[in-house]
Order: sequence, then C-alpha cells, then structure tokens
Amino acid sequence: MQSKDILIVDDAENNLILLSDLLSEFEYNIRVAHNGSEAIDLVKEKAPDLILLDIMMPEMDGFELLDKIKPQIPSAKTIFITAKSNEEDRKRAFELGAVDFITKPVNIMQVMDIVKRSFE
Repeated sequence: MQSKDILIVDDAENNLILLSDLLSEFEYNIRVAHNGSEAIDLVKEKAPDLILLDIMMPEMDGFELLDKIKPQIPSAKTIFITAKSNEEDRKRAFELGAVDFITKPVNIMQVMDIVKRSFE
C-alpha cells in the first residue's frame, strides 16, 4: 500500500516540527509549508491526500488558501488545526469542506486519532 501524503501548513515552525515528527513515525509522506504561497506550490507539484491547515497566517489565511486550492484537489481532506476556537470559524471551516477542526494547543493523541480516521 502506498503511503499517504500529508501537507502541513502553519507559519509557526514549532508546530510544523511537532506535527511532522509525530506523523512521519507512522510512515506518512510529510511535506510542510510556512505560508499559503508555499502550500500552493507544493499542491501544484503533487496533490496531498490530507492537509493539516492553520487559519491564522500572514498574507493568506487558511480559509483563503483552502478556497484557492480545493478546486484543484477536490479529493484531499482538510483538518484545521488552529488557535481560533469560536463557533463562526468552526462553521466556516466545515462549510469549506474541512473534515475536522482541532484547537491549539493540540492533544497529540487526538491529532493521531483524527488523522488515522480521515484515511479510513
């Protein structure tokens, strides 16, 4: 079975390291982007199976990024991982097609469980 490709998009380096280290232990192919522009370039190279996406980023927020790339990769699943926790943001995430919404600080076991379930 081919390993699943996960794109992690977050402007905070420590979040990228934490998530990529954790998920790479489970033999996922991990790619990281520090902003929306990098993410768009990576999506053009290869469509990810799953995107872990922060909302609050400079230049282009996660909502805007997902709105731009979703038409190119309709089968990719998206999980927002963000410090924003209000109901309006949660609702908007699901309206854009997210499969889940995790608030920071993250519970590592919760993230692993949600990622594994998204591939079932």
